[in-house]
Amino acid sequence: MSRATRYRRTNPKATKHGPWLPRRLPPAALTDTERIQVLDLLTSPAYADLAIPQVWARELDEGR
Repeated sequence: MSRATRYRRTNPKATKHGPWLPRRLPPAALTDTERIQVLDLLTSPAYADLAIPQVWARELDEGR
């Protein structure tokens, strides 16, 4: 008898696979308004040609 069969028979009421539970948002997730503000900033003409870390560094330097 294989090991898997033995354990299946000794514990028949083990957790079964079922539908996935709905995902919760991470605590640090942006709200919809914050997400819109970030996207507007990234697509503005001043930052259009910069990478995201460069935009982040410039915004930190300006105190925002």
